[in-house]
Amino acid sequence: MLTRNHYKPWIPRAYIFVFMVIQSNFAAAAESNYETYPLRINTESFRPPTTANGLEADILRSAKYMNERTESQCQRAESQASLSFNIFRDEPNLLTKEEADLLEPLYDEVFHNTDIYVHEIKRKWDRLRPFQGEIRIKNIEYKIEKCIRSHSSSSYISGHSAIGRAAANIFSVLLPNKAEALRALGNDIGENRILAGVHYLSDVEDGRKMGDIVVRELLKSPAFRKKLDDLKEKLKRL
Repeated sequence: MLTRNHYKPWIPRAYIFVFMVIQSNFAAAAESNYETYPLRINTESFRPPTTANGLEADILRSAKYMNERTESQCQRAESQASLSFNIFRDEPNLLTKEEADLLEPLYDEVFHNTDIYVHEIKRKWDRLRPFQGEIRIKNIEYKIEKCIRSHSSSSYISGHSAIGRAAANIFSVLLPNKAEALRALGNDIGENRILAGVHYLSDVEDGRKMGDIVVRELLKSPAFRKKLDDLKEKLKRL
């Protein structure tokens, strides 16, 4: 069994949770150094595989990553587990110290503006992670072992994938000469969650989709665009 509720959420409870999550995140933002932007994001289109064939395909695609993983890949996945800005700061030959110092506050904003919608979806679907419980599809039992520490939140969607993708794409706007390396790192963050055994491929694919949507919506915000313009000028002066 891959979910606690067979992918049939109790709708009234789901709406209550969504309201509480959004309300609590906006309250936290008011007391923090990051700004929460009024993004127009519809989470209703996000849905994990629910049919037997869809689940089986998802497991088999994900198992390929896990079966071929190496110890060094697990170590890299572990180093990214905290999802802090240090993933970008510490990546060899990527950012200078001065660039990293300027980008870190922006990362916090992208993180929290993405995380609001990630957790809305997580609470709705409440999907078990690959290493949790028994996975049995068509009378075949699958055993998946994780190789890193993991949070107890639900699997769908992957917050690491969504936030890593969103941050990398926003940083690429500011540092176009480093865009290829930044986007590669953003994708790497998600891929490492699969091979580490803490997410299915569909969790990561749809997490990246959410990251792209958040970036698109953030770039529509005049306040956020002004912030980027100010950062561009500061980066040019380095």
